Amino acid sequence: MCISNDQFHSEYLQAGWKWDQSNKSTHTTFSKSGDAVYFYTDPLGDATGAAGVRGNRGFRHGEHYWEVVFTEALHGKSFMIGISTAGTSLNTDDCQSGNLMGTDNNSWGLCYKGTLSHRGVCRQYCDPFYDENTVIGCHLDLYKGTLVYYKNGRSLGVAFSGLNEVGAALYPTVCSTPAGNEVELRHRSCRFFSLQEKCFTAVLKSVPNREAIRSLPLPASIRSNIEEV
Repeated sequence: MCISNDQFHSEYLQAGWKWDQSNKSTHTTFSKSGDAVYFYTDPLGDATGAAGVRGNRGFRHGEHYWEVVFTEALHGKSFMIGISTAGTSLNTDDCQSGNLMGTDNNSWGLCYKGTLSHRGVCRQYCDPFYDENTVIGCHLDLYKGTLVYYKNGRSLGVAFSGLNEVGAALYPTVCSTPAGNEVELRHRSCRFFSLQEKCFTAVLKSVPNREAIRSLPLPASIRSNIEEV
């Protein structure tokens, strides 16, 4: 199964979230656009463990797709792409720990070595991937409760299920062990099927930016729901 970029542009609403620069490890820095994240850039640093960053928007419903591009070939013990709740740690100094994500009940991750991790359990999912310009797509379907990964436009199959039963917002997340890795957030989109969600989406398309939602003459609860789309 291959991704069609036309599908994500025609059937999905473009999403404008970025990496959350206020909710990250101290071992991360960002590009001016906020789309690229750099890990362990201090040449004099003597860091151990792993560092992570989340997106600035969490998802509770709908379908969401985003792509992470390796702007350089990956190195180090671990680099992971996945999702986490707001309660997941984004930093550890444990030099024995490779995977920051997937060690608890609140994060789900794919390592560049091709292994999946959740609740401290690892299993093989695909071949390793670490080359420069590799594109990893993430399709989070909260109707079905599944997360599917894509490598360079090709589906790797369902990685995790039951995600619609988590009961908390799920945030796009990446993490790395010390190695100077850098990745860039590219295409981001979403779509919704319920009538209420479609109404919220229509409102989003009619305003110039998300900040304008706060000034709409709507009840606060509805404005809050629109902001979560």
